[in-house]
Amino acid sequence: MIKEEKIEASRRNGFSEDVRRGWFEKLESILRSNNLITRPHAIFNCDESGFSDETSCKAKVLIK
Repeated sequence: MIKEEKIEASRRNGFSEDVRRGWFEKLESILRSNNLITRPHAIFNCDESGFSDETSCKAKVLIK
C-alpha cells in the first residue's frame, strides 16, 4: 500500500483553469484527428516502466 503525498505547491498553483481547458482541447483535437472520438475501445494505455532497456534474447527456431 502506498501512502498518498501532497502535490507540490508549484504544480498546484500552475494548474489553472486555462491550463486544464487547454489540455482537454488538445486531447479532443488529437482524438478527432485520429478518428477516435467515437471509438474509445480503440484507445490503449501503455506504460514503458515494465520494459527493460536490455533487449538480449535467444531466438528459438521451430522446425517441423
